[in-house]
Amino acid sequence: MPNRNILLVEPGYRNKYPPLGLMKIAAYHGPFGKKDNVVFVKGDRAEVVGRPWDRVYVTTLFSFEWKEISKSIEYAIKVAGSPRKVFVGGIAASLMHEQFIKELSGVGCVSSRGCYLKPLRLRSS
Repeated sequence: MPNRNILLVEPGYRNKYPPLGLMKIAAYHGPFGKKDNVVFVKGDRAEVVGRPWDRVYVTTLFSFEWKEISKSIEYAIKVAGSPRKVFVGGIAASLMHEQFIKELSGVGCVSSRGCYLKPLRLRSS
């Protein structure tokens, strides 16, 4: 199903390099893959709020930035309009699985723990 709207979110913490996981997802969904409309944002950007998103991916890199990551996940849920459209993956999501479940207890969460390629999937409680 091409022409879906895909949003890639990197939390607003400082880092030198682009998130490799999101870049791979962009390649999968982008013009040489599924031909979807892919948008990348860092931090909270107002211009993506209100647009219809089919999927929102959030990366997590630094476990010591888990508060900033939690804010980005909440932002992604707000932007997506539904927690079912939000996928969270990355190192911090794998290492701090329980902490994110506690922090985001209002939305509920389903996840397979371990490999960072398996996303933390959020859903309505």
